[in-house]
Amino acid sequence: MGVYHISGLGIHPGAVTVPLTYIYLALSNSKDFELRKVFEYSGEKGEKGGMPESLVLFTSSEIIEGKITIKVRDKWFNIGKNKISDIIRNYLGKLTEKLGLPPIKNIYLVQVDYQDFDDCFEKAYITFNALRDKEMWVNMVAGSNVINASLLISSLLQGAVARYYYVFQEEQELLHPDIELSPISYRTWSRVWCELPLFTMDIGEIIHNLLEEFKYREKINIGELKNLLGGIPLEKARGNLVYLEGEVATKGPLLRYWEGIEDLKEKSKEITNLTKWERWGEENNIIAVLE
Repeated sequence: MGVYHISGLGIHPGAVTVPLTYIYLALSNSKDFELRKVFEYSGEKGEKGGMPESLVLFTSSEIIEGKITIKVRDKWFNIGKNKISDIIRNYLGKLTEKLGLPPIKNIYLVQVDYQDFDDCFEKAYITFNALRDKEMWVNMVAGSNVINASLLISSLLQGAVARYYYVFQEEQELLHPDIELSPISYRTWSRVWCELPLFTMDIGEIIHNLLEEFKYREKINIGELKNLLGGIPLEKARGNLVYLEGEVATKGPLLRYWEGIEDLKEKSKEITNLTKWERWGEENNIIAVLE
């Protein structure tokens, strides 16, 4: 099993292709011990760890329908003006062929309103739930800030992602790193590849437990609240998750907002694998697949 890369996608496809290029250039250098260590815990036993398998790109209907054509720079394969999805598919196809590496199996385009957090969050939450048996890495720089926030929060709530990464490049129109097309060393990798040291704090379970308690009563005492919060200090919960009045706690605005998560859990509980996720996307006409 390879890695599923989850990302937003805007009008700069290089935000998707540049990080993937570094991965491919690193994987093509089988002699660098330090690079092998980067990927040694990725993938299944007997496989080349870290190899991308599929992309899941959250993007607009205009990009999915090919209404936006852009001009990019590509010094390696001379890919020029085209539809954004075709640029990504063509570039990655040429890159993997050149390096002798397995091609991307599928590129999924998930239609979202990139300015609507609730829409992005719901579709991201369902996606992470469905693909939780896959190894997922999340690109944190491609697409809108709203998409990136929804990917981050929905995945942290479920503890479903192995890595969160970002790679910055000043020239946004360039599809690949501004280097020669050849295997890179660990020294090059370590200068450009950044990961967010995030970990799951079971906040989803904490929110669930709080909502369960407030489902049957309007107020709970502080002693019970401390137990429900685990290691989260009361000061961190005060005013957003809960209101505190003396020794009594009531639901705060953030907790009221997250009541919708319980509905989303119910909505997503039957979408538990790739096949069901693809069917959900087809039924709702929100997922396009680039073979």
